[in-house]
Amino acid sequence: MAALATIAPKLSKLIPRLATDHEGEVLATVAAIRRTLESAGLDLHALAEALGDPKTEAKEPATWCELA
Repeated sequence: MAALATIAPKLSKLIPRLATDHEGEVLATVAAIRRTLESAGLDLHALAEALGDPKTEAKEPATWCELA
């Protein structure tokens, strides 16, 4: 997802703002994330897919020897 790589720096600044206790700020941040994704031709589904990409997940051991 090259398009996601171009907006990753901006998303990395926006996502921590979701942790605020202020509902209005959370809603504004979600709107900003959606606008940022849309500017790259993406949506929240594309972001979720990229975050769950198996290439970035830890590989599970195939055998007991690898587990030990």
